[in-house]
Amino acid sequence: MQSALASALFTSSKCCSKPLRNLLTVVILCTCMFAGAQTPSTPYIPSAGKTVIGRFAGVVLCANCPGIRTELSLFENIDDPFIKTFVMRETYLRSPQPAATIVSHGRWDINRGRNGDPNATVFVLNVDGASVNRFYLLQDKQTLRMLDGDLGLLPAELPQTLHRMSPRNKKMSH
Repeated sequence: MQSALASALFTSSKCCSKPLRNLLTVVILCTCMFAGAQTPSTPYIPSAGKTVIGRFAGVVLCANCPGIRTELSLFENIDDPFIKTFVMRETYLRSPQPAATIVSHGRWDINRGRNGDPNATVFVLNVDGASVNRFYLLQDKQTLRMLDGDLGLLPAELPQTLHRMSPRNKKMSH
């Protein structure tokens, strides 16, 4: 049901204006992801044979909470650089309820170009078990910006950026 609703928003241009449709798409994606996710009891530890390409953290848009504290780790297989995986830890910020953390895994890739910017670098995250991909624009070497399902920019006033973290101490580097 939820994925059918998200698909309808992705494909239907008659339901509402494009900016509202894009915002609704992000809200539904966040809701669908939270509803079907499981919280593991132990933190994810990458297996041997992977090298860290980057770690990013920040707070992004949430449908039903103040925001989602997100940590994204991108890995590349040492023996086969075409195998790229990620781990995303998302903590839903709530008040007064305790925060819920979800850890997602999957594969990632890079696409070049998006509407209005043929030189854009877009990280495509394919979450294991999810029916839709998630997209982040590489704004600069330190910043990823969440995109909507059509690779469009979200309104600037919404939380949407992840910043590169220092590999040693997990602090964001600027």
